Amino acid sequence: PNLLWSYGISLTVAITGLWLWKNPSRQVAEYLNIASLILIVFPIISLITHKISVENHKLFPSPSSINSAIPYNYIGPKPDIYYIILDGYMRKDVMNEFWRFDNSEFIKSLENRGFYVAPKSRSNYQTTWLSLASSLNMEYLPENLSIDTTQSINNIPFIEAIAQNKVAKFLKSIGYQYIHLPHNAALTKKNNQADITITNKKYISPFSQHILNKTFLKTFKLLSLNEIQIKRREILHGFKKLEDIPHNEEPTFTYAHFLMPHGPYAFGSKGEFPAQDISDSEKYFEEILFANKKIRHLVDHLQQNSKTPPIIIIQGDHGYLAPPTYRPGA
Repeated sequence: PNLLWSYGISLTVAITGLWLWKNPSRQVAEYLNIASLILIVFPIISLITHKISVENHKLFPSPSSINSAIPYNYIGPKPDIYYIILDGYMRKDVMNEFWRFDNSEFIKSLENRGFYVAPKSRSNYQTTWLSLASSLNMEYLPENLSIDTTQSINNIPFIEAIAQNKVAKFLKSIGYQYIHLPHNAALTKKNNQADITITNKKYISPFSQHILNKTFLKTFKLLSLNEIQIKRREILHGFKKLEDIPHNEEPTFTYAHFLMPHGPYAFGSKGEFPAQDISDSEKYFEEILFANKKIRHLVDHLQQNSKTPPIIIIQGDHGYLAPPTYRPGA
């Protein structure tokens, strides 16, 4: 609806401008001044509305208002903490039962590296913004939400809950440096709590991509506008940067969000570009295999190069969001 209003207003301004163009220059100047004012006022109204919405729809109380603070009596070297999100990564038994894919080798490799892999685990929520708002604040979403949260509710409160999450606030309060590795989306792209945000500056921002994709430049198929290329560069850059973290002098909490095996699919099983003559579900599992390879390598590197054994949490924010008709034999 907001987009339709924007197009309507733009069309009205354009038509009025063409009509006035035939009139004396003074009227044209007045028109341009008014048009400029309108273009400034609407973003300001949007920003004010956003701020009011955030203040009025906080999901959780701020840490300062929590009556019982988390007890912290630990004495000794603080381990680095890594919270790694693999977006859309489903659990082993579901892969096997519904998709005829055996992921047991990867699960065993994690267990051999000291991980506990929870059997039959499930996300409490089916979308990223609900799942992360809950897990990063160590709370279920408020039960008094009376509307369909997966379809109708404005996601601003959830984005704010993720950005101002309690996990990061607590760890920063006890001396941790917060390192933020987002994927290329507005949901987790920026976090004002972060001491360090890992980004790949070779590519333009998502907003700029969106604007340029509406212009003639899209026809040139620029690499900076190609979502597959963007995803590949971001993920490979992110894994490489995570390997540097054990060298930090301060204890670190790293939130790393990889858009894999979520579409658009950018990797075959060996890291090559995905084949174009296979189904989306086949591309999904090809990217699973590459994700497994990158995670094993990263875990080995972090464990071998950390002075204090690190805490590593690897989690899918939700499962594979594909219709049953995609399943083998459907």
